[in-house]
Amino acid sequence: MYVSGGHLDLWQVQRLCEDSVAEAMLSGFVKPSEALEVDAADAAGAVLLRNARGKRRVHEAAEAQGIEDDTGWDADSAMGLAPNQARQPGPEA
Repeated sequence: MYVSGGHLDLWQVQRLCEDSVAEAMLSGFVKPSEALEVDAADAAGAVLLRNARGKRRVHEAAEAQGIEDDTGWDADSAMGLAPNQARQPGPEA
């Protein structure tokens, strides 16, 4: 995880929170309508989660931040463009 000037940027904090909450929901760590407490963990880039049942979990950020990085997906290859081929602007409305 990139840290500029020794601190996390706003978008990095947002992504950490979104990723950790999504993982907690998808894994069943937090149930529908149940409270989830999100806090900073001791490790840099880690999030401490506490559910309403008193269980704790630490979510550590992956090197790849986002589905694009995890899967190798990128817009150019999805559009069938070669790496050196430029995208053309769309028609003007």
